[in-house]
Amino acid sequence: FASPLFHKEKNLVEFTAAFHLGQTMQSSMSEVWNLIDSQHSSLDDFLWAYTVVGSRAFKLNDLGTVLIPFADLANHVSL
Repeated sequence: FASPLFHKEKNLVEFTAAFHLGQTMQSSMSEVWNLIDSQHSSLDDFLWAYTVVGSRAFKLNDLGTVLIPFADLANHVSL
């Protein structure tokens, strides 16, 4: 995934916006991971699952946030 959550410190130039964003996001998600039962998954697994859901979820007024199988494969660009 192209997300600041997966950038390692050595890959980003310190003092850039991307470095700061990555550090902030990783710190926040580490705190969330520590609040849940983290015995059964690693932080990397949790970040992967969070990114998968966040990148494929739809917000529907009546249902809230949902995952719709195959809907994320649709081309949303109008020609």
